Amino acid sequence: MATIHDVAQHAAVSIGTVSRVINNHPSVRPVTRRAVLQAIEAIGYHPNAVARNLRRARSGTLAVAVSYLDNPTNLAIVHGIAHAARERGIGLLLCDADGSYVTQGAHLTRLMEQRVDGVAIRPAGDFLPQVAPLLRAGIPVVPVGIRRSSGLHPEVIVDEEAASLAAMQLLTGLGHRRIGLLLRGFPDMREDGTGANRHRFQAYRRVHAEAGLEVSRRLVRLVYREEDIFTQTAALLALPDRPTALVAAVHYFVPEMLKAVKAAGLSIPGDLSFIAYGDSSWAEAVTPALTVVRTDYEEMGRRTADLLLSAIAGEAPPEPPPLPSALIVRESCGPARAAC
Repeated sequence: MATIHDVAQHAAVSIGTVSRVINNHPSVRPVTRRAVLQAIEAIGYHPNAVARNLRRARSGTLAVAVSYLDNPTNLAIVHGIAHAARERGIGLLLCDADGSYVTQGAHLTRLMEQRVDGVAIRPAGDFLPQVAPLLRAGIPVVPVGIRRSSGLHPEVIVDEEAASLAAMQLLTGLGHRRIGLLLRGFPDMREDGTGANRHRFQAYRRVHAEAGLEVSRRLVRLVYREEDIFTQTAALLALPDRPTALVAAVHYFVPEMLKAVKAAGLSIPGDLSFIAYGDSSWAEAVTPALTVVRTDYEEMGRRTADLLLSAIAGEAPPEPPPLPSALIVRESCGPARAAC
């Protein structure tokens, strides 16, 4: 790991000068400040992560980094973590990447510099390089809600394969042959396979094959921006052979998708069946109540907090079993009807 001495050598200045730049002392000349900052960037030095054995006393603070804060499932996870932390008198910092891989990395860097005690991350993309500096600095990181192991320990994995297959089989069993699927896309990253998108699309593709159906790429849409949820759904419903069922692969897609269904003059489940991944109180309260693939998100948060606090204490807890998901059948699915 790079040290302050390495920065001083790289910038050809004294260690004292580097320290003054790090602490934003006004006596440093702009040209010197620029040279030191360039050296810090070039060698990857993190001022507040000098070495594990030099860390100060614990801050009494955990951090949670999520890809989208406006997703109700993420809010439930945060609530579970916050409740467990509050019971132990521990503070919580919350970071929202707002769908950006770059912003996620910036948050993680800042959390390391602030010397939080541990980080729970509901990650987006290839997050392992982004959390590596925290791990080197002795700050535990627990990935939460991933679909397959990232290789870190501990981590909270969700097993939703059976529930995903059941959801798609429910639709094909009702005679649906054109099923629209909206997946989340991230414009500034590639996915690493631990997230939900790939696994949900695999279930979609597998059930199509079981039913002897071809997957139409026109019916599978990636949504990169919140404002595209409505337009992508509307585009699907405007097709000459429009889907007879829709699947929202992210729960926060649901309101805008339902708005597009209403704007198209279609009814659920009469004209169109609807299934959402994730659950919320309003998904059950709307009419018709929505069929969902549900995981206990608050339990996910509590489990994450327990693992993170054990890791901070230097314990090595056993890897917990994957958290199960279930298909909750409500009122939003019915037999397929021919598109008019």
